[in-house]
Amino acid sequence: DGTNCLVRVNTIQSAHSGGSRDKDLHIQTIEVRNIHLIRNQLILLMDDVKTTGASLSACRTLLSPYAKAIQIFFLAETVQ
Repeated sequence: DGTNCLVRVNTIQSAHSGGSRDKDLHIQTIEVRNIHLIRNQLILLMDDVKTTGASLSACRTLLSPYAKAIQIFFLAETVQ
């Protein structure tokens, strides 16, 4: 269970409510923890709603050095 491997350490406004859509901002505000749980593992990265994909992309970037492979799944996507 890797649910605590990605931790947002600084709160930012969500994209759907006008917050930044910048991937680099997400990378700066999220930490990877418990690396031993994900090292060389197949990761399913899940989100409830994808607005721009910036947070998912940032999380993929942060996890990539440790994971064997990463698959992204989201339940819904905001239509713009």
